Amino acid sequence: MGYLVHECCQDGVIDPRQNRPLAVQSLRKAYELAPRQAEVCTWLASALSGIPGNETEAIEFLNRAVALEPRNGNRYIMRADMRRRMGETAGAGADIAMAMKLSVSPALLHMYHARYAFQEGRREEAFKLIGEIIDKTRAWPAHTFMWITLGMALGQEEKVAAARERLRREHPDYYATYLVSAIAREKAGDLPGALEEARAGQKIAPYNAELNLHEAFWLAKSGQAEPALKKLDFYLTLYDSKRFETCELRFKLLCELKNLGAAEECLARMLKQFPDRRLELAKYAAILQRLKGQRK
Repeated sequence: MGYLVHECCQDGVIDPRQNRPLAVQSLRKAYELAPRQAEVCTWLASALSGIPGNETEAIEFLNRAVALEPRNGNRYIMRADMRRRMGETAGAGADIAMAMKLSVSPALLHMYHARYAFQEGRREEAFKLIGEIIDKTRAWPAHTFMWITLGMALGQEEKVAAARERLRREHPDYYATYLVSAIAREKAGDLPGALEEARAGQKIAPYNAELNLHEAFWLAKSGQAEPALKKLDFYLTLYDSKRFETCELRFKLLCELKNLGAAEECLARMLKQFPDRRLELAKYAAILQRLKGQRK
């Protein structure tokens, strides 16, 4: 049950604020009952990692999974992923090297490399790697979704068109089916259609991060500042955003709505969170001062 609750939190089907702790609690019980099950250790580590501040304990459970199954390369890949997220690149590299010497899931290994290729801006490489996963294993919905969205971002709409249709036909109850359609409509200039698809997806996964965030950006783009801010603030109650663009949008919306006190607080947080963007933020500080001057 704990793993199912965790997965539903990941997809945004249920409220992660209330249910992530329940997933951890359930998986702790499973671990008490089966402390030598490496898979239980891995599930518990994954659930813990979704709650800020629990990364160290999550690594401890991944260490236990490796100790229980030292010849299973998949355990090393899971630990490598966590280590890399924590900034331990040397340890992550060592885990991947060990995994490749052992029996390992090609899909899991490819997805690890694809995820970090994407994060490092190598989108073409990520697109190729995920495509290989689909070709060589099976078209898992999550992999298909990532491949389609990357393809659309790279201008490969024709190449992913058949996969888009298949996803819609075979997985009508999957939130990402609607997200893919929403992104495609937005790219075609159909903002009302994109918003319609995003809202349809939220009937399945009302707490999904991407659906809520995309809707906020598209509402802002269509000139609906107030509902855009409401949607964005809802998203921020669910997820701790580390993206500059998300915080930037909130600042702009607050300025547009003349909520200058909140805009000033938002800007102060951004200066602490993004010190490397100080030159850009100085321009926003000047805009804020000009708006405050217009009030006098």
